[in-house]
Amino acid sequence: MNYPSDRQRKSFVILTPNYVEAIDLAEALAFDGPSEALHVPTAAELVAKLANADFRPDGAILAGAFAEPHLDACILQLKARGARLVFVDGRDEYARELGALQLRRPYGAEDLGPVLAALGGQPPC
Repeated sequence: MNYPSDRQRKSFVILTPNYVEAIDLAEALAFDGPSEALHVPTAAELVAKLANADFRPDGAILAGAFAEPHLDACILQLKARGARLVFVDGRDEYARELGALQLRRPYGAEDLGPVLAALGGQPPC
């Protein structure tokens, strides 16, 4: 992600065990233009991706994995690499400390719209 030839393409990582949610979020992120969204269902898979120093997504949507080991370290690495963070149903105070955006389930287009705009995309109509 974020390779020199891909400067205009936004890249995102979506951490959720819910494949349908990941697909919906990826489609919403791509609505406004080219983007690459990588779905990882567990924090362990995110740890493996972060082992590659070239893995630098523009944004990270973290949903449903806040109790997993090593997630805090992943969050700090993503932030240090410049990713804009979105927490879904998780850790309000920590999200505020990090400047992360927040979503609450069930969320719809009106909730998702401002988050997508902040990530550089536009909400679907």
